[in-house]
Amino acid sequence: MDQPSAQRVMMRRAPRARSFVLLGIGCGVVAVLTVSSLFSPDPALGAGLVAGYFLLWGIVVGLVAGLLAWLVADQVSKRKATEVIAERVGPDATDEESS
Repeated sequence: MDQPSAQRVMMRRAPRARSFVLLGIGCGVVAVLTVSSLFSPDPALGAGLVAGYFLLWGIVVGLVAGLLAWLVADQVSKRKATEVIAERVGPDATDEESS
């Protein structure tokens, strides 16, 4: 059988986009609910309709802000990548070593 070959590979801790997006959306929702509760609602429309409309914008702005934060974190993690040596080993290599 072949001997395992060693290769140099780049290793980094990549951030998860889902965490950043959900955090951004959550911040957008909290910001919209806070700001909409500070002002008196229009009596013709009601507080729920106005808050719901602005929630749509808060979700979109939070999503975009979360994605931008993720892109920045991803670029930082690329700069902090380290080079390591990895060996490619077949699935039955552990059986051969134990015999």
